[in-house]
Amino acid sequence: KVSAEDVNEVPRSFALLEVIDSGPGMDESVRSRAFDPFFTTKPPGKGTGLGLSMVHGFAQQLGGKASIRTELGVGTTISIYLPLESGEAVQEKTPTTATPGPLGGAHQPLRVLVVDDHAIRHITADGTVSLLAGAVSTLGGLTPFGAADGQGAAARFASPYGLARGPDGALYVADRDNCAIRRVSSSGQVSTWAGALGACSRVDGPRASARFRRPTALAFGTDGTLWVADSGQLRRLGSDGSVSTPGGLPGGLTAVAVDAAGTVYLGSDSGLYQLAAGGGSATLLIAGGPNDAVVLGASPHLGATYGMAVLANKQLVLLSGSRILLATLP
Repeated sequence: KVSAEDVNEVPRSFALLEVIDSGPGMDESVRSRAFDPFFTTKPPGKGTGLGLSMVHGFAQQLGGKASIRTELGVGTTISIYLPLESGEAVQEKTPTTATPGPLGGAHQPLRVLVVDDHAIRHITADGTVSLLAGAVSTLGGLTPFGAADGQGAAARFASPYGLARGPDGALYVADRDNCAIRRVSSSGQVSTWAGALGACSRVDGPRASARFRRPTALAFGTDGTLWVADSGQLRRLGSDGSVSTPGGLPGGLTAVAVDAAGTVYLGSDSGLYQLAAGGGSATLLIAGGPNDAVVLGASPHLGATYGMAVLANKQLVLLSGSRILLATLP
């Protein structure tokens, strides 16, 4: 089924995938444009014109080809030629032996977890991006936000913000507009771990009956405590499952991080703070203001701090005043 013209333009060793229909076929004006981006014969709102162009692009990126053979009144055949890998077959890699991690879990192969739209995606060390849970917007008009537990793409989030790895190795998500803390297992199973989906208020108590207003940032302590920045206030989820709101702290909290020694750092629109042992007060480390200019050097000043991570002992990476900063503390 491969014509001489096709053979001359494809790799000598290839796999051929064909999709054949017995429809009305295409005339030359349609066939010549079928691989063009955004070209479609469907009515407005019924097609994006990207399907065949993406197939064509993927085949070319792999060193192959896609072609169309069509005849009016007979049908159409889409042929995709993909080059075969030469050399020995790929061998299955031996899994890396897990060792205890700082939170009691196990070190996993390097990957980056990111919030993208209303989904959680992960990027492996080789640059592969895949969906872990939730959904992202598409040109087809999918509305990906919602409030549903479930497996992988069946789950729904509403503006997820902060992520934190728990002592059990699972991922915990501050699901802001659902006003809840969600748990995502390594297989992508999503459950509501604290609060209730869509029940937005501030109530302390057992995590199943506690309520959150707008959680945005999370960090686990070395003792299993989960610290949450919730609509400007700090919430504490103890390892016993109880939720409380420590008093005597600055408002406007937007970021939280915990170092290996268990020190809790708080970012707010008024600066960077260190939480005292027991959580009853906080010490200002670097002053700031929501509309202030960032000042570097020995006498620093911050804008509003919206993100924070521990880089090393006494070193924090801050997102402040639309800049990424390295703060070295005394």
